[in-house]
Formats: sequence, C-alpha cells, structure tokens
Amino acid sequence: MAKRKKKSRRGFAAMTPEQRRAISSLGGKAVHAKGAAHGFTREAAAVAGRKGGRTAHTKGVAHEFGGEESRQAASAGGRARWQHRPGGHLAMPKPRPSTRKPGEKRGRPADDSRRSEVVRLRAEGLTLAEIGRRLGVSRQAVQLMLSRVAGTQG
Repeated sequence: MAKRKKKSRRGFAAMTPEQRRAISSLGGKAVHAKGAAHGFTREAAAVAGRKGGRTAHTKGVAHEFGGEESRQAASAGGRARWQHRPGGHLAMPKPRPSTRKPGEKRGRPADDSRRSEVVRLRAEGLTLAEIGRRLGVSRQAVQLMLSRVAGTQG
C-alpha cells in the first residue's frame, strides 16, 4: 500500500490563532462601518439564548449552579429586572387583573388520555426515550408525565 502524501494546510488553517483573530477583527470592523452588521433585537437575542441553553443542556455541557452560586445569580437577576423601571430602583409592576373565572384552575387542562398512554407504554417495558419518540415528545416530558401520575410533581 502506497503512503499518502500529507496535505499542506492552506488559508485560515495555516494561520496561527492570533493571525486568524486579527483578520476576523478587521472583517467585523469593516461590516460595522459599512452598516451591514446584523443587529439583534432584544427578542431575537432572547430566542437565541434560549436555543443555546437548550442545546447545551441536551448535550450535557451546560453549567450547573451550586446552591450559593444559584442564590447569588437569582438575587442579581431580580435586581437587574426591576432596576430600570419607572418609579425607582425596585418598583414592582402593577398586577394584571385575572382572566380566570372563580374556581378555575391555573394552566392548561391535564391531558389524561396522553398520561394514561404513557403509563400503558411504560408498563409494556418501553424506555422513556422510546415512549417519547412514539408520542413525539421529549424524554423529559415523558418523565414529567409519569411523575405527575405518581403524584410526585404538580
């Protein structure tokens, strides 16, 4: 068997990381100067952030907060949320009037037929992922339905 000739690196692959960064920086500055740079709206940025978060959790590479770290992040987030509202630093929003009728429960009505289907499939020995694929939902959704049936979750 003949030896393969090693391919020479060309273009960006042949450059050092510093060279790539410098060229990319120039391109970014040029597109901003031209006025053609993509500008995220607040909503588009939020959607992109949620998508990235879901992907990170799916791949198992998302940062998991510890107890104290979680409390600090939640505390800072709460302060940041109300900081720029009219009426002061911690002005709370006015509550909206309820649209529910007296005695009406919150949220969507429970889909008992789907839950019973999940229980039946689980009793047949299918895994959570297999059940999810059959019903077109995630493994986590199946797990939540089962926990709700068992009474361990809302």
